[in-house]
Amino acid sequence: MIHKLAMLHGAQLRALTLPLLAAAVLAGDVSAMGSHQPAAVARVGRALQMPEAMLVQALIDIRDNRMSAALERVNALLAVKPDFRLAQLIRGDLLMARARPLARMGAADAPAERINDLREEARARLTRYEMQPPVDRMPKYLLQMPIQQRYAIVVDTTKSTLYVFENREDGPHYVTDYYITVGKNGTNKFREGDKKTPLGVYHVQSQLPRDRLGDFYGIGAFPINYPNEWDEREGRNGHGIWLHGTPRDTYSRPPRASDGCAAADLAYWFSDAVLHPQPPKEPPKPKPPMTLAQMPADCKAVLQAADAKP
Repeated sequence: MIHKLAMLHGAQLRALTLPLLAAAVLAGDVSAMGSHQPAAVARVGRALQMPEAMLVQALIDIRDNRMSAALERVNALLAVKPDFRLAQLIRGDLLMARARPLARMGAADAPAERINDLREEARARLTRYEMQPPVDRMPKYLLQMPIQQRYAIVVDTTKSTLYVFENREDGPHYVTDYYITVGKNGTNKFREGDKKTPLGVYHVQSQLPRDRLGDFYGIGAFPINYPNEWDEREGRNGHGIWLHGTPRDTYSRPPRASDGCAAADLAYWFSDAVLHPQPPKEPPKPKPPMTLAQMPADCKAVLQAADAKP
């Protein structure tokens, strides 16, 4: 029933269920979390912290013709993330702008086949920046999660965004969101080799760390159970669909760049905080009150004098 409902709604949100990290969720349209107001808002999680926020601010500087400020910001960003290809392209444009006005992004000397992809990434990151995080909302198809499930992961392929919801006593709560890449030919995978990302509800079958993979998959990967029973009933086929990281020399990729997998920064999911969570520390037990015999001599004398007064 879960799979059928997810597919009947033609979901643009792709939901994953991780045994360790996430619960069973349903996919739905992004409007299920309410309307997004086009305002630059403070993020409540790790989503638009540096370096992504620095890149977006540089793009805003360029839009407002603050080229020197944009160049300073991009230089600072590349000092931290030299593998951020979009930032490299923007820096080249800004240096070119010192000699002549720029008509479009990608005017610097760069491979033509990469320019359009990087432009799409810039658009997607700006869109993410302008989205209001669903702090007090959640997808209407996200069901009540079993108590043993810690998180639900929902991917909005139309916004290049992976949302994380934490399972608490009163239900799922938004935690943070990440930029994500999907298939080169978009979504709604149907057959092997179509380079599309499937839409639906899936379970993670295993967890593969970096030392078991090539560098292409970044810090690690979560293979999912595509095709599931509903996919097979609909005649869909294919295999090898993962949620995985990005190569060491690539901070991110364009919104559509994979062969069907979903790729994102998975560093948090392979951290000790998630893989080996520590139980909460018990508060220290209160010390028993000090007896008269344990008190320092001067304190004892004061108390004895007070007791002796009528």
